[in-house]
Amino acid sequence: MGKKPEQPYTNDGVTLRRQSDSKKRVWWIAEWDDAVTGKRRRARLVAGERPEAEARKELDALVERRRALIKQQAAYTIGELWDMWLADRKKDGLSNDIYEFQWVAMKPHFESRTAILLTTDDCRSYAQSRFDKGRRPATVHTELSRLRACIRWSFEHDLIGKLPKVWVPSGGKPRNRVLSPDEAWTLIRAARDYGDPHIYVFIVLLFATGARHTAVLELEWDRVNFDAGTIKFSDDEELYDPMSKSWRKGRGYVVMSKMAREALEEIRPGRGKSGHVIEHGGRRLKTCREGFAWACVRAGLGETIASPCKSNPDKVRPSSKVTPHTVRHTVATWLRGKVQTMFTANLLGHEDEETTKKIYEHADAESTRPAVEVIDATFDALPELPSKSLLRKAQRPRKRKLTSTIDRNEAQGE
Repeated sequence: MGKKPEQPYTNDGVTLRRQSDSKKRVWWIAEWDDAVTGKRRRARLVAGERPEAEARKELDALVERRRALIKQQAAYTIGELWDMWLADRKKDGLSNDIYEFQWVAMKPHFESRTAILLTTDDCRSYAQSRFDKGRRPATVHTELSRLRACIRWSFEHDLIGKLPKVWVPSGGKPRNRVLSPDEAWTLIRAARDYGDPHIYVFIVLLFATGARHTAVLELEWDRVNFDAGTIKFSDDEELYDPMSKSWRKGRGYVVMSKMAREALEEIRPGRGKSGHVIEHGGRRLKTCREGFAWACVRAGLGETIASPCKSNPDKVRPSSKVTPHTVRHTVATWLRGKVQTMFTANLLGHEDEETTKKIYEHADAESTRPAVEVIDATFDALPELPSKSLLRKAQRPRKRKLTSTIDRNEAQGE
């Protein structure tokens, strides 16, 4: 009997083999089945002319590294992965402010959890707890989407050996709130009569330019040209960092409307040292949300909610479903069908007209009038229906009276 073929060297499921590459060079390689994907994986060790003992040493070292990696992957908590993810984003020049704010709600539920043991029920439980506190579907959807992005990044960087499924609820209905011209005028009037001047100018510029609220807040006087009658929201002199992946959304270069010119000329003599159009107390503002919300309340577009604190138990805060971004959608919808979409996209700073159509322009009942008129014309060409009152009650058939057995017997003379 012949000798049995020698079995290849194996350590912890990793097998040593000799293999040729596409250039017919021979190598010692390590081969194993991936426990997560089930796919066959290979790693090149040393050249094929080296002794097998040296190749075995390299394979043993590879196995030890894999054991250490698997052990470390199983030990990482979601809190640790979240910190590493945000640190990596920061290196790319991305802002983490909103991510840190969202982590405040997620931290008690996920910080100490092992990432690879995360289940869909864990995510459902978190979502339900947030809904019980009155959070909107869009808010919970965004929070769990951030968690899913963190887990996916960790898997792609070999920080975890398994990609768990992160369950995310639906985002709910989109906000299609559009102000009517009367509501818009009431809001502007409320800001002028009862609010601070900077809130009034802020709202006027939102309606006059369709710009994002951040673009309006960052607008400087040197980009407002009264002679040419233009407002430039983008800053050409802004330094470009090739190492940064931060991306600023498009901003428009628009003609100054009559309403915008009147508001800007009114506050121009009192401009401060900050150089920004929207300022308060000589300092630029990073947000006007609260002032905008109070203007909405005064215009009948919102309400006040009790928000007591130790210093003021009767304190209230404004609440409104109308936001500064609602004005941007309103402007785009007003222009729908009255100017070419290309002009609306230029006003809003969009490079792609499809963004303007799909996201910002919202159809109203009036937009269905041409279709309804065609339907009416189709039926008008047909014979008229006979006149008949639809208000007359329909006569119900009388119920048949059932007689008893005794009555039937008496009728038969029994």
